[in-house]
Amino acid sequence: MRYPNLSVQSFKYHISYWVGFVLFFSFIWGTYDQDYYRNFMVQIWSLPARLTVVYVSWEVLFARFMGHQSFFKFLIHFFLLLVVVSILIQRPIMIFVVEGVYLPYQSDRFFRITHLTNTIIDVGIAAIVPLSYKFYTVWRESKSEIELLAA
Repeated sequence: MRYPNLSVQSFKYHISYWVGFVLFFSFIWGTYDQDYYRNFMVQIWSLPARLTVVYVSWEVLFARFMGHQSFFKFLIHFFLLLVVVSILIQRPIMIFVVEGVYLPYQSDRFFRITHLTNTIIDVGIAAIVPLSYKFYTVWRESKSEIELLAA
């Protein structure tokens, strides 16, 4: 198995992204009711699922399917990963930790489609920037290889 690039510079970028992500959404959701601490804690408790989706898709799915240029297979596996992580990680954290402590309500059912859809979207938002960057770097590398071969 290939391990992610753990250089100091890369580590700084990853930490900066996650700190910025948490602070941004804490601020955005906090402006609704001026409860920034509560929204910050919800964002912190959402990190395990988000980190799982981002780094599994980045290091496993991307390496497995995009190396073979199977974008459709990548998308299918990415959406399956989103659903599985949302059901197995994010929903239990939300129901058993976040709701009732940081949110003023309790879900009446675990598998309510509106809550699951919201959870899937919430977890998936975190993957937009990292996967866009990954697609860009692959495109840039492919473009330079093509230019090198054409020369």
